[in-house]
Amino acid sequence: MPTVRLRLDAPLGPLFDYLAAPRNRPEWQSSLRRVDEVSGSGELGTTWYDVTMVGARPWLEVSDYQPGELWAEHGRWHGLEASLVVRFSPLGERRTELAVTVDFWGRG
Repeated sequence: MPTVRLRLDAPLGPLFDYLAAPRNRPEWQSSLRRVDEVSGSGELGTTWYDVTMVGARPWLEVSDYQPGELWAEHGRWHGLEASLVVRFSPLGERRTELAVTVDFWGRG
């Protein structure tokens, strides 16, 4: 899948902490109503359920966690799987570039 690059006016450390915390996701991911059953704060092995606007309820797990550098998750729902990888790069003290890659696959 192609990688999308975003440049944000936010310092890397606080941005990483905010985006990596599953409980914050409904604030920035418009397809979510809420997250349920969060098992951690976003570190490796954290799991949760996304509760989407259309009723899907995929289970997700943090699959890679490198503070300030990389955050990745893997999700499953009814035979479909997805991965999200976000790489963080500082652009000075107050700007950050995100390199975001999403991939989907399934059975049947």
